[in-house]
Amino acid sequence: MLRIIFLVLFILIIPIGVYADDCDDAAQLIESGNRVFEKDINKAYGFYDTALKLCPASPDIHYNMGLAYLKTNNLDRAASEFKKTIELKPEHEKAYTNLVYILIEKGKDISKGITIAENRLKAKQDPKLMALLSMGLYRQGKNADAVKWMLKASSNDPSNKDKYEALLQQMVAGKSLPTVAEVSSVPLASPADEKLPSLRPDTYAVIIGIDYKGRQDIPNLQYPSQDAKKVYEILTDARYGGVPKENTTLLLNEDATKNKMIAGLRKIKNWDGYIYVYFSGHGAPKTKEGKFVDAFLVPSDVEITDPEVMEDTSIKISYLQELIDSSQAKGVMVALDACFTGGGKSIVPKGGKPLVLMGMSPELIKPKGTGKVIITSSAANQQSWEDDKEIKGGIFSHYLLEGLKGKAGKEVWIKVDELADYIKNSVPKMAKRLKGQEQNPIVSGKGDFAVARNWDMAKVLDADMAKTRLKAAFEKGIISEEQLNKAMDELKTQKRSRTLKSFLEGKIDEKKFGELY
Repeated sequence: MLRIIFLVLFILIIPIGVYADDCDDAAQLIESGNRVFEKDINKAYGFYDTALKLCPASPDIHYNMGLAYLKTNNLDRAASEFKKTIELKPEHEKAYTNLVYILIEKGKDISKGITIAENRLKAKQDPKLMALLSMGLYRQGKNADAVKWMLKASSNDPSNKDKYEALLQQMVAGKSLPTVAEVSSVPLASPADEKLPSLRPDTYAVIIGIDYKGRQDIPNLQYPSQDAKKVYEILTDARYGGVPKENTTLLLNEDATKNKMIAGLRKIKNWDGYIYVYFSGHGAPKTKEGKFVDAFLVPSDVEITDPEVMEDTSIKISYLQELIDSSQAKGVMVALDACFTGGGKSIVPKGGKPLVLMGMSPELIKPKGTGKVIITSSAANQQSWEDDKEIKGGIFSHYLLEGLKGKAGKEVWIKVDELADYIKNSVPKMAKRLKGQEQNPIVSGKGDFAVARNWDMAKVLDADMAKTRLKAAFEKGIISEEQLNKAMDELKTQKRSRTLKSFLEGKIDEKKFGELY
């Protein structure tokens, strides 16, 4: 079939200095995202998402997010990001073209795409936009107008004249048009580097996510591996968890076999610092004479032909508890996004029975000693839910991530008890709203050790970081010596003015800070 390739995802490298005055704090995140854009788009998305929190008014970071969503075919989110890009920067040509591409070529809203293209072409004669408009009009049966715009595209873009004429021939013959192919690209370049806090060498993590894709005998899940990647990125990000990558075991999908999971989890016994364990995937109940006696974490290579075989090829929750109880670590946090009822994010072996309606202890696993906290995504007789419309992930994992990024804590460091309380309070409301179901996370154990840093708050309260940014703005001539001294005096107190706080949080740039302060 005839195919025409437009440069829908544009190659556009902006010099780093362009962003220096606007979004210094988002620098390394965007550079990291750009480096992995082609190899691991979910990882790139994680970097861009965090960068947006540091620099929400940057049109180019929104544009990068749009590219990431488009690459993963998340069209609604992509369109939203391109609209935001245009809102912040009305002359952003690439955002217009990609937005129209989604509306017309991806079929989200052809009429709306036509309107946007027609309005934009009054200001800028872009041949690619003309061709997209032509194809939209043709699909609405407006053949004469479609031909007119394709002829204009051809005359404005001689290098692609043959391709436009081939499309014209299809129109004249009344044939269906091919779909425009997507072309991957390097996203927009990043701002300048920022100084990052040191990693925490006494922290360790085991992170596991399994979707079970390709298994015909087990229900597939949508988001565990994606959620696990996000947890990995947050925990190993110097701004948040600060866990050295060499101290982290990440097992995804087919790599998360029983042997590899055990090898990773057994390290809990030997690590003597702070340990964070995350699992997202299926659980399974173990029963005896109709009673719930244990449960399993289900590896990617589990066998479910009968209950005994499943037990031999899974990992008992009681074994995980033994590892936790024997650990000499200063603090252990385990987060399990799975359920053990036989429904939802749970399975039963062939011949087994679901336990959804059976009475079960609310605490599936209970650690011994202090400084050990287990958070399960639901009560033992409830299901753990995913959402594919709003959250696009596990509901429990969503709030775990939000909490790790700062929403759980009131100080710079987020303590494990604060994180557990935030998850426990947030998940039931969202599960009820999105799924109409009960989902109540269960927290066992107590601990006051840190899990992650609230980076937005750290930038405001950390005097050394604040001084570095202020001095940089002064050296560039953006703020005066009087403003610098005034801000330095503020830093000597525990209070921050609204303007200084907004600047340190990245909500306003250096130029705006200089104007307002």
